[in-house]
Amino acid sequence: MLIYVIILIVLLFLIKKYDINENILGYGFSYITMLLVFVLVAGLRYKIGSDTLVYMDEYTYYPDLSQLFQYDFTETRYDFLWVFFCALCKSISGSYFFMQFIHAIIINSIYFYFIYKNTKYRFTALFIYFILGFLYFNTEILRESLAVAFFLLAIRFFYEKKWTKYYLLVLIASLFHSSALIVLLFPLLSKIKLNMHFIISLLVVAALASVIWGVFNEYIQLLYNISSIEDKADAYLNNDAFIYNFNGILYGLFTYVLIPLLCVLFYRKYFKDPIDVAPFIWLYIAFGIFIVFNNTIFTRFQNYLFFPFIIFFSNLWNESRENKERIIIQPIQVMTLFFLLLFGSYYNYFKMDVTETTYIYQRYIPYHSILQNEFTIENNL
Repeated sequence: MLIYVIILIVLLFLIKKYDINENILGYGFSYITMLLVFVLVAGLRYKIGSDTLVYMDEYTYYPDLSQLFQYDFTETRYDFLWVFFCALCKSISGSYFFMQFIHAIIINSIYFYFIYKNTKYRFTALFIYFILGFLYFNTEILRESLAVAFFLLAIRFFYEKKWTKYYLLVLIASLFHSSALIVLLFPLLSKIKLNMHFIISLLVVAALASVIWGVFNEYIQLLYNISSIEDKADAYLNNDAFIYNFNGILYGLFTYVLIPLLCVLFYRKYFKDPIDVAPFIWLYIAFGIFIVFNNTIFTRFQNYLFFPFIIFFSNLWNESRENKERIIIQPIQVMTLFFLLLFGSYYNYFKMDVTETTYIYQRYIPYHSILQNEFTIENNL
């Protein structure tokens, strides 16, 4: 727990120094240092995150490069580039922790690059990433976090309308995790603006959501002829564990729809400039509506929009603070929205885990490092 608190305190100091006071001395060094810290915390973790435990157990069964062409991909639930990535790492070192460290370097380097290129309030964005997404992207959705990284590289070409390069990177992303196929549709929505028509459309979608979900549920069955995702689609669509009860629906609407929508309304009320990431914010909220019908499928889709959303929120907070015509209530309103978002995001962490004696937050606390478990690591080399 202490290591997480220290990082948050350091990030708050850097927000004050660089995002608020706009100092430039040591800026680049501080940013690279935080990248190194994020990589070390993620890459040197030991059994942090429930999915990490699964990946550790299964890593033994992956081929190395010499065995790759004899590997039966029809018998695996994983996509080609994930298996290839593991095979490449395994050819260098048989230790799972080597792959884990390389994974942490790749995804965090790309995430930091995306933040650096898309906002001047970089340490605010890093703070939001760390508090809302770091553990999830680095310890749970290892395959999808690589897919998200390649999608973030593709966003540049989305804005430049260089569709060949965009779709090429999306294809690479989908070969890490098939959920990235959803971003093939994003260019069709590139003209969407966050205006009153958007608000009305969103309300209509919410009203018709149950009907639309029924249609979606039928058409997604067409994906069943793609063997790599057949079992996943069947499990996600027909498993009651992935469907919210009434309280869960209220929680989902609050966290994934209401709070982001209030952020948009607040921005439109006080700022006249268009939002650069408008189509992605619209999709973030739209997917949030469908999360109440199947939380696993649509939280996966929403993962691709997480970083555009934190860019939007970072700009919202700092622009409300810098607005020359502002009144004190504006930044207070934004902070209130952030704390509500924080509450919604961490609500599930205090639920019972798979056993009745543990809670979900115990997957991540206390933090353990492979440096504290040298004997175990040596046996894996």
